[in-house]
Amino acid sequence: MPFTTIETVRKHLTDYRLGTKRIENEPLLLTGSGYVNLQYSNIEAGSERVKAMESIKPVREISNFTGDDTLNLSNEELVPDSVVAANNTSLGKIYIENIDFTVDYSGGVLTRIVSGDIPGESEVAVWYRNYRLYTKGIDYSIDYVAGKIGRISSGNIEAGQSLYIDYISQYGNITEESIKNAIVEASGKVLAIIDPSYESETHQALTTAETYLTIAVICRIKAIEAAGRPDYYSAGYSGDFWLKLRDSYTQEGLKMLEKFTPKRIFLSPPRLTSRK
Repeated sequence: MPFTTIETVRKHLTDYRLGTKRIENEPLLLTGSGYVNLQYSNIEAGSERVKAMESIKPVREISNFTGDDTLNLSNEELVPDSVVAANNTSLGKIYIENIDFTVDYSGGVLTRIVSGDIPGESEVAVWYRNYRLYTKGIDYSIDYVAGKIGRISSGNIEAGQSLYIDYISQYGNITEESIKNAIVEASGKVLAIIDPSYESETHQALTTAETYLTIAVICRIKAIEAAGRPDYYSAGYSGDFWLKLRDSYTQEGLKMLEKFTPKRIFLSPPRLTSRK
């Protein structure tokens, strides 16, 4: 019987945020009332934002930077790279993002860069596009563990509408079945190492050791997955990252098992007596 459990392994993965990946603007098409699979599963509850482009035509606003060098637009959730700012509506002088100003796309706030060309507290014309956000339980339903999302027909999402979703995947596509299989493999290693007298014990060290060896198996799986997905490199989770993590967990797990290994009995050789 394994020393660890699926719940223990999952809690470790979540607490240490192993393989946590932030997904932004994943295209989404909900055609009916059924569920569709997202790119990743094991989604952090409440981390999702389901959205659609409010309009192809940009919104135009004329406003002033305040004394603290900020300008609050009328909308939040701006479309990345859609903001254009100028000194007037005729685009007499176009200001450059990250040189003259910065943008908080989530909050809809522009901040003047003092070293740039925008005068303090000046009036500017701003064009941008923004997203419309949808509400869980009203417009859509989502299965966080399986990574599935569905349209609620009575909501505001139209069938076949082009959508985008942001979310945080806690540890990628490691399913409950994958964790279960990893535990079986790790348990076999533990039982092959420890003294049989400990097999029915409940030592915390045995639970932790088996959990670590299970994580090592999962890291090996993630290394294989990363090798076939170049996008992992941009997130910092390359195949080498997972292999190093696997080795670290393996070493820690095996170290914890040392005191549970069978005792070795060393027989002293017979003492030789000299003949007189």
